Amino acid sequence: MAQKILIVLTALAALVLNIAQANSAQLSTNPWLEANDDEAVAAFDTLSRMEGIIPALESSHALAQALKTAKTYSPEESIIVCLSGRGDKDMDNIAKYKANLEK
Repeated sequence: MAQKILIVLTALAALVLNIAQANSAQLSTNPWLEANDDEAVAAFDTLSRMEGIIPALESSHALAQALKTAKTYSPEESIIVCLSGRGDKDMDNIAKYKANLEK
């Protein structure tokens, strides 16, 4: 059985990948998925709490999509998430976002 592997990239990393694949037929086979801000903040909280890693907001969107997609994968299949940046610089923005949700 072929193993299914999903690689989830941030928007910037995906742009670089697209430039590299510009002349490739593979370009049209890449699915473009997205996660909303609520999902990204939940993923930010999950990774911070469970692993002690504070992801950047852009990476949190990629992580959120990976968490959604993981529900369709078997334990033998893999998802690779490319994390970048430092989420500690986003803590104020996360706090403001959560405060606005409570209003």
